Parts: sequence; C-alpha cells; structure tokens
Amino acid sequence: MEDPNPAPGELQVPLVPMRRLHTTPAVGTAEEGPSLDFLDLNHSMTSVAPLPQLVRHPSMEPPKPKKRLISRPELLRHSSRSLLKMLSSSSLIENTESASEEHTCAQEEGVLLLYITGWGQPHLHHRVAGGTWSTSPGVPMTRVLLQTPHGRALIGLLPRWLRGPAEGKLWFFASNTPNLEFLPNDGHGGWDKAPGCQHYYAGTKGKYALYRGSLQRLPDPPQKPAVLRCIEAGSSHACLTWNPNPFKAETISGYTIYRDGQLVAMVDGDCRDYTDRPLLGLRVYSYFVCAVNPEGQEGPPSDCVLARTSEPGKPSAPLNLVCINRTENRLGQANPYLEDRLSLCHRIEICWKPPADHGGAPVRFYRVYKDGVPIAFLPAVGPQEHKYTDVAVTKGDTHRYTVSAWHDLPPPDYNEGKSNIDYSRSNGFFRIFLPAAVEGLHSDPLDARAETRLEGPRLDDGKGHIMLQGFNWVSAQNPTGWYNVLCSKLEDIKRLGVSIIWCPPPTECVGLEGYMPTRWYSLNSHYGTAAELQHLIRTARESGLACCVDLVANHRCGTRQDSRGHWTIFEAPDWGPWAVVCNNLQGYHGEGGKDTGVSVDCAPDLDHTNPQVQRDMKLWTQWLMRDVGYLAFRIDMAGGYAPQYQARRNSRYLKLKPLMQEPQASFYLIVVFMCDSQQAFVEHLGRPFTVGEYWHGDTRALVNYVRAAGGSLAAFDFAFYYHLQRAVETGDFGILNACGNLNGLVGIVRTDTQAWVDSEKG
Repeated sequence: MEDPNPAPGELQVPLVPMRRLHTTPAVGTAEEGPSLDFLDLNHSMTSVAPLPQLVRHPSMEPPKPKKRLISRPELLRHSSRSLLKMLSSSSLIENTESASEEHTCAQEEGVLLLYITGWGQPHLHHRVAGGTWSTSPGVPMTRVLLQTPHGRALIGLLPRWLRGPAEGKLWFFASNTPNLEFLPNDGHGGWDKAPGCQHYYAGTKGKYALYRGSLQRLPDPPQKPAVLRCIEAGSSHACLTWNPNPFKAETISGYTIYRDGQLVAMVDGDCRDYTDRPLLGLRVYSYFVCAVNPEGQEGPPSDCVLARTSEPGKPSAPLNLVCINRTENRLGQANPYLEDRLSLCHRIEICWKPPADHGGAPVRFYRVYKDGVPIAFLPAVGPQEHKYTDVAVTKGDTHRYTVSAWHDLPPPDYNEGKSNIDYSRSNGFFRIFLPAAVEGLHSDPLDARAETRLEGPRLDDGKGHIMLQGFNWVSAQNPTGWYNVLCSKLEDIKRLGVSIIWCPPPTECVGLEGYMPTRWYSLNSHYGTAAELQHLIRTARESGLACCVDLVANHRCGTRQDSRGHWTIFEAPDWGPWAVVCNNLQGYHGEGGKDTGVSVDCAPDLDHTNPQVQRDMKLWTQWLMRDVGYLAFRIDMAGGYAPQYQARRNSRYLKLKPLMQEPQASFYLIVVFMCDSQQAFVEHLGRPFTVGEYWHGDTRALVNYVRAAGGSLAAFDFAFYYHLQRAVETGDFGILNACGNLNGLVGIVRTDTQAWVDSEKG
C-alpha cells in the first residue's frame, strides 16, 4: 500500500511484492540453489541469468523492507545523491544508498543502435522481425551529446577508428526487443538502405553501429580499472596509479586518462601509472581512467580520485633554444643602382619553446640573457614558440644566449642579488609584504655567431635552381649509411653549381627505399639514423646547399591490423580506417571519401579531403622544416589526388605524395622551372621551394595540372625532357621548336629560368 503521508519531495510509486529468483542447483546435486529477491524494472521480465556472486540466502539475512516498483528513467533521475553504477557486461544497475542497504536490479538486454550520419534529424522506421512496422518515417533518433556522461559512455562503445567520423554526427536508438529490422531515413523521403537495397537487420540482442551502409555488432567494452590512487601531487603535477580490473581477463591495449572530465592522455596497456603535468598550483583536480580494448572501445570510467596541488614553485628551463636566423638586412628598398648607398644591419634571431613544467602558475614573461647579461623581458604570447631578434650584433662576433621563464614581472626595485627574499613596502599604516620575484631555471646556453647564412630557396625568389638527386634505388643498401656517404661528397656537389640536394624519404618505412612510410615522426630509416640525417642537413647548410625532403604522403602503411584483419591502424600520427579512401586497391575497408587522383596498389591511399589528415599533414611539414631543418619540398606522385585539392588545401595544409617511378641513375641532375604567379600553397611555411612530380610527357597535361593548382608549385618539365631525348637520339632538333618557343611546359608557362633535365647513368 502507498504511504498516506509521504515526506516532502519523496517519490510516490506503488508498492509491489518482490519476485523471487532461484539459482541453478550445483552440478551433480539435487539441492535447490538459494533464492534472490529482485526489483522488476521492466514489468515484463520472466528470467534472469544466475548471479552467484550477488546471492544471499534469506535465512541468513534480516528481513528486508518492501521495495517500490519504479521505472528505469525514474531510478536514474532520483539517484543523484547515491552511487549509481552501470555494469555494462551484465546489464545490472546497482544503486547503493549506504553500505548496509543495497539492492541489485536486473534488466533484460535489448538492441542498442548507434548511427553515424550527417542528417539533421534521422528517423528509424523499424519493427521486430515478423511484426508490424512503425508508422513512417518512424521514431526520431536521439542525438548523443558528448558533454554528458551518458554521451561519453555511448561513444566509448565505438571502435576508435569510428570516433572521428562520429564527432557531432552520432545518434542512438534503444529497444528492449530481441531483434530489430529497420531503415534509417531523414524524415523527408531520404532513405539509408543496406547494400542491395535491403533492410538492415540486427538478429540478436546487443549493441550495433551503423556507418556508411555497414552494420557492425559491437563487443562488450572492457571493465573499469580498479584501485585508482593519487600517490603524489606537487605544485604542477599529479602522479596516478591503477590496476586492471581483477574480475575480467579481457585483453587491454591501453588506458585513457581524464582530468575534470577531459581526455588528457592515452597510454599503453602494460602501463599502470601516469604523471599529469603541467597543472596549476593550489587546485583540486578530479581524475578517472578507462580501459581500451584492441578494437578501440573504451570501457566505463574507474572511481574518481582527487588530487590537490601544492603552492607554485619555480618554472623549469625553456626548451629547444635554437638560432633560426643570422643574416644581414638591407635598410631601404633593394635597387642595384643604389646598392653601395644601402647600409647593412646584422641580426641574430633565436626561438625557444615553453618549459615542460611551468611551476604551478602560468608563465607570463621570458627574460633573455646575452653573455650573462639580461637584455630583454618579453611577454609570453601563446603556448607554442617564442622568438627574440638581437640587432645589436657585429658581423663575426659570437654571443651566448640563455632564456628563463617568469610567472610575473619583478617589482621596480628588484635586486638581482636578493631575488630570494620577500619585499616589503609601507603605505603609512600597514607594512605590505610582496612575494619574492621567482625566476625559473635558465635554458641550456646557445652560442650563435653573427654571420650571413644560407636562406632556403623560395617559390617567389625569381631564381633558377639546380637540383641534384642525391640517392638512387639501391642507396639504402650501402653498409656505411647513405647519409654519411652523401655528407662526404658535399664539396664535390657544390662545385657542380647545385643549389638543392634532393634527399631520400626520411621516415620509418616498410621497404628499403622509403616509399612505403609508416610512422612519420620516426627518422631512423635504411638510409641512416636521425642523428646522421640532421648532421647531413647542418653540414649541407654550411656548404651553401639546401636539402629537399622527398615527402611520401599519397599513401601510408599501417602498423597494426583492425578488427577485420586489415592494416589500417596507423601510429605517429594515430589514424584509423577513416583516413583511407573507400575505393582503395587493397580491398581494405576504408571509411574515407573516394580517391581524387591516381590510385596505387602498394599501400592504402589516404583521404586528403579529411580535415584531420589535413591538420596532421600541416603539423608534420612544419616539424620537418622547423625542427629537422629541410629547406625545400618535393611532392612525390603529385597526381595522386586532384590538383584543385592541392591548390585549395595546400594553401593551408601542405599535401605531399609518393613516388611512381625512380630512375636507375647514381645521381639525377635536374634544373627546375618556377612559376611567376605563386599563390598560398606554402604560406604557412614561409613559401619554401616546392616542386611536384606529375609524371606526364604531354605538355598540355602539365599545363592543365599547373593551372589547376593555381600556379602554387613548381613542376618537373617531363614533356621537354622527352622531346630533348628524342632530338638527341634522332638528330632532329626541330622537335624542340613549338611556334618559336621551347617544346614543353617551359615554352607556355613563362618563368625566369628554363627547365632542363638530364640523367647520367651510373
């Protein structure tokens, strides 16, 4: 019976008798198992799987009060003050008001559908197999909001390769039926049908994901980690430890760490600890950890743990202090007739990155030291990289620079020798104590000499450049390392009049030659180590030679297999099948768009229309130029995607491609022409020299390619090369004449240098 005088705000629901569930008797015995009282949440439950770990015999327990029958949504809504746990593998809801009063509710599992679509409001026309269809267009599906715990739990059911496409486009539908036949639609006559114009059918209970016509049953995610603890918290860091769930033996491939509900890190499956930094001092942070299985599914979160940081301390030293420019600037407009009247100003430009540990407070200023003397305070604008230009230098002089980080400017009467004590001031009534000016650790010293250094070739510098191919098809097999061989021949190369050395693909690769790359940020290849490569680049610069990187980005090889056994899981940067074109020649289940250029069968073609691929490409090319030291770029297999995408995307994200053909020459000497009308192809990199390998002997095809790309890159003039080759072989040099112009791309696209290509067989 209902309570006639309920307490204010108490949930009023009818009282019903508890139903009794008997467990299965032990094997080989005739005894009946103990019984379990449970609360019927669905009004239609007839059986529940045995739960021996939760069983208590009524004869051993005091009588329990009668339970109210409530619906599942009401239970969730009215449990904000209690600990509510969803055990996904057994579909149990455990609501514990206290340690002495806990009850377990079993719910029959149905069909949960996750649907990824760009429709504004999808509907689901559905029925149970053999039943009656819903009224067209069906039931509106519910959008998954990633900001909510429920939304994070749902997207955690998806494999990681599906989470990129699901961002902002994920909807769900839940049914307690044993199966589901359905057709998604947009509510206005647009239908999403299965291949062959069929209905979709989920034949059993479980969780399913539908994306691009493929319905996939999702396995249960891993169990939550246990014993999450914060073992140490400093001024700017917190150390966490945890254990895998002891009651589930599934394979764990990794863990995700969340701070205040936001993902901050992903670690390997054998990792049991993580140090989170940098943090702010005197703050309380909340953490939880989720396990991830090999399919990329994220399990439920662990219990939360709080970490309180201590008072801020000193920042650590700024990182990567380097000299990025030491040139002479002309004051005034360049004019060959007035050159002797122009004065010269030498400068040294340095840059650095923020400290790894800011000491528990934001770094707002940097102090620059020159030969041990402070010369400037600079505001810390932005979190990335900071620069300082010293113009008070004389050509030939060498200076030592260091940089330190500061939380704030020191007071006006700051004394260098007393920076570790507190300052006090009086306003006539009170003495006010000010905190000491805290200076962080100094960076590693940098010695820089004021001298004129090599500036990289540019698309708009109006000069012709001779490019030497500094490797051949078998160079990777050299036992001493090809980078070392090339470094020993730099002086000979310089005497040839070469200005650019075309270097081999530098990244980790499946094959020897470098044209099937895997991890973009690993520079240990068959040509040599990362240290040997950077030594080559530095030595070449000192010899007045620019190194051009051969970038392979039309395709890429995966490092792991996905759930289908396809090699579409990539690392450094981390991608999934969503980055592979759907019509790739390998037969892989690519989830990207269609290829917009020439396809290759050696490795999965990348979807260059994907925004994440574009962002990662931009970061990678910036890293190769700024950190590694390349000064020019060769776009290998430039026909691997449509030139209009190059012109549009390359103005923001440098898109580069792999090799189709490699000449069997020990060196390949090339003079490359450059277009006058350059656009924003490499604006974000300062417009370095960039040449695309569009392998075609038809002049019209090359002209169409260059013009479709907006004149934003140089191109190898293969048409003129083939005409010149035939002229030499036949003795008919009239082949080179095309209406008074050279018969090739150089004769149509006006440039300030001419293209000439030759090959010396080794």
